[in-house]
Amino acid sequence: MQSTTQGRLFLAILLVVYSEWVGVEGVVPESQVDALQEFYTALGGPNWTDNTNWLNGRDPCEPGVEWFGLMGPNGGPCRGAIFSITLTDNNLRGRLPDIFAVFNSTEKIVLARDVISG
Repeated sequence: MQSTTQGRLFLAILLVVYSEWVGVEGVVPESQVDALQEFYTALGGPNWTDNTNWLNGRDPCEPGVEWFGLMGPNGGPCRGAIFSITLTDNNLRGRLPDIFAVFNSTEKIVLARDVISG
């Protein structure tokens, strides 16, 4: 009986940790969405080579309207968790906003061949 209770407790804790990691119900955390919106504005998003779906909806990982350059695990779609941001040679220009630090645990951020300071 005790091992069953411990197992349930372990699963409950694991679910809470996972929910925090991927966001509630698979939605990107609001702090990251805010950072991405500021990032887009600060780096001239309307003039990017490819800005497909950026700022189109509140969830950058919503199926069918995923924001260009955002990926989930193993290069797949980001369903509530952004694992990589790749916007290489995409005409990004400007200063990287401080709020972008919310992505400090993102596995990969590639902004090569763009003109970025900060």
